[in-house]
Amino acid sequence: MNRIYFDNAATTKVDDEVLNAMIPFFTQNYAIASSIFSHEDGLIAQEALESARAFILDKLSAKDYRCIFTSNPTESNNLALKGIAFSKKKGNIVVSKIEDLSIINTCRFLQKKGFEIRYAGVNNEGVVNLNELNNLIDDNTILVSIQHVNQEIGTLQDLISIGEICKQKNCLYHCDATFSFPFFDIDLSKYNIDLLTIGSDTYYGPKGASALIAKNSIELEPLITGGYQEYNLRAGTQNIPAIVGMQKAIEIFDKKIYDYIKNLKDYFLEKINQIPHIRINSPKMSHPGIVNVTFLFIEGESLTLRLNLRGVSVITGSACFSKSLEASHVLLACGLTHELAHGSIRFSFGKFNTLKEIDQTIEYLKEDVAFLRNLSPLYKED
Repeated sequence: MNRIYFDNAATTKVDDEVLNAMIPFFTQNYAIASSIFSHEDGLIAQEALESARAFILDKLSAKDYRCIFTSNPTESNNLALKGIAFSKKKGNIVVSKIEDLSIINTCRFLQKKGFEIRYAGVNNEGVVNLNELNNLIDDNTILVSIQHVNQEIGTLQDLISIGEICKQKNCLYHCDATFSFPFFDIDLSKYNIDLLTIGSDTYYGPKGASALIAKNSIELEPLITGGYQEYNLRAGTQNIPAIVGMQKAIEIFDKKIYDYIKNLKDYFLEKINQIPHIRINSPKMSHPGIVNVTFLFIEGESLTLRLNLRGVSVITGSACFSKSLEASHVLLACGLTHELAHGSIRFSFGKFNTLKEIDQTIEYLKEDVAFLRNLSPLYKED
């Protein structure tokens, strides 16, 4: 059975071109970059590492920034928040209520260490309330961390306005762009962003590579100590094959891919309206491939399991995100009831998906939603 994979916001298939760029660094040039002072093989690895670093900084117009390679966006977010907090020793941190768990749970950790955490609310589309954000920041704010694109509903935040508020308030701004870059251009010469997290595996690059882009002037406390890699901020052998793959994935991502994925999303939104009693939770201004839908009167988890048996991979906004039965914190922050939040599913499309796969999934949904509603005590047929 050929499975239909609609979980591209979690991770994507590695592009063949990316894989081909990585293979020589597994099979031929497999030395580590820190061997640069010992032999020619180490020099080849170091050149590949620094080439990727320079490429990424140039792509982001990040002239006065460092590109600190890490293993994944969670680590990059941890380095940004804990690195600033441990360096500043005290103060408050402002985040939105709909951040990824790598931000939310890191804030909970820092709260136990004595830092105050303040949460900015969002409207029913997940857009941060800028007036509330402005009022939450004071002289003791050491960092604001607000994402670019939301991981569950795809909401796009106004980076320019958020950056301007942080600049006026004289506090640092970290942006988690894991789900936005390179779908959306980010120009650090124009945006007031001090730290930026980017990933690799949601745009056809490999797992195992991520980066925290940080202004040269910012002091960070390292989380991993040992060797002198990554500006003494992240000790350990760099994952050269993954970093090379990350560079290649950025190189080959273009507007055609964006447009193709956006077309899939638009087609899905047109077709999903054939099913009654649904609620589209993703706003118009959102990620081109993310659609979050609530199917009223049924549990998203039950529908997800039925789709899985049919060979369709999607996730619900509750259990799969948190490994618990708690409703999605994102949807609750947007004002949905627990009942509506529990009935949600995220569909996320990618360049390897087709219109035919969407047609097939819509047919499955018609049958499975009708079946589950017939079992639901909450549902009464019109």
